[in-house]
Amino acid sequence: MNKVEENYLNDGYKKYVGSDLDIFYSIKKCEHAGVCARGNAEVFNPKRRPWILPDNGEANQVMKVIDACPSGALGYIKKEDSEKVTFLKGGNRFYLENDEGQLIAEITFTTPNPAIFIIDHTFVDPSLRGKGIAQSLVKEVVTKARAEDRKILPLCPFAKLEFERKEEYADVWKR
Repeated sequence: MNKVEENYLNDGYKKYVGSDLDIFYSIKKCEHAGVCARGNAEVFNPKRRPWILPDNGEANQVMKVIDACPSGALGYIKKEDSEKVTFLKGGNRFYLENDEGQLIAEITFTTPNPAIFIIDHTFVDPSLRGKGIAQSLVKEVVTKARAEDRKILPLCPFAKLEFERKEEYADVWKR
């Protein structure tokens, strides 16, 4: 079990196992907005037991539906992601350190008001470049923004490029 899965389960989420994607659900966090069922009724059907069937949809589309959940009641682990890195969190940043405690990857953001994050810096050590670490750092901030109902102003050139490339970030992009 990886740290992300352990955190979901420790936080009371129920796990629904799929071949490509495991989905986690917390009834305590759910606001019953219906975003999931409207997004993909084949996967999310409250009238069925079990009400979540991860294999009834294409993984990338299901992840978009889960990312749109306004309450954070839904989460997922893509099977290929289960061995990926888990970022440390501190203040207004997500980061990685090596075994010696040296910073090897980081994204920082400011909070000028309760509605906005400003991504101002992304760093990845040359030894980690090309492994998707910077993209994952941006995604961490996007996930946080969605959970807190905030918009993101990406001033960092790399983050801005990510927002330009990924239409799935449009809902949180403060243009």
